[in-house]
Amino acid sequence: MAALISSRASPAIIRRYFLIERRLPDDPNETVRLIVSLLVRHSELSRIAIDSKARSISFFFIVRGAIGKNERAAFTRAVHEHMEAFHDLDRRYGIKVSVEMEAVNGITIVEVRRDTRTVAREELAVVIALLVDAFGDRVATNPPADGEDDPAAQEEMVGNAFDALRRGKQKKSLIGFRDERRVLVCFAHGGRAGSQD
Repeated sequence: MAALISSRASPAIIRRYFLIERRLPDDPNETVRLIVSLLVRHSELSRIAIDSKARSISFFFIVRGAIGKNERAAFTRAVHEHMEAFHDLDRRYGIKVSVEMEAVNGITIVEVRRDTRTVAREELAVVIALLVDAFGDRVATNPPADGEDDPAAQEEMVGNAFDALRRGKQKKSLIGFRDERRVLVCFAHGGRAGSQD
């Protein structure tokens, strides 16, 4: 069962919608709103997948054209180095991070996967900065969302949602897509959430 949400929707509207949509997880607000918020706020994101069994979250991006072997290696190395340095500062060790790329019909899908036990909200901005630095205007972007909620409230909500994710509260695998100004969030069935089409 999927829910289609306009990127203009405020947290209050999203709350009302998901109170009606009973086939979503029992307490969907934190995780679903995290997916919606991140997809709307970061135009470079094309998809987010949360795998409850593997305790992982995957961020997907689209790069136009093929990515050469050297470019792949350089970007992967940069992501690992920056994630390790980032978490060395807060003494959070044992992080799991992987980078995968798949060429499909003239584009390359880039997946950065993190374990939900150690993931931090600030990481996404770092990954996007590295992506844009590596591939420039080849990175596909969605149009900006119309309207903004209170930035302070948004930051608090995202922080709370990441905290819940690290605690393992999310029991269902979810996947969210960005489609122009819309966000689609649905269950992921039959294996790893990141592999769902």
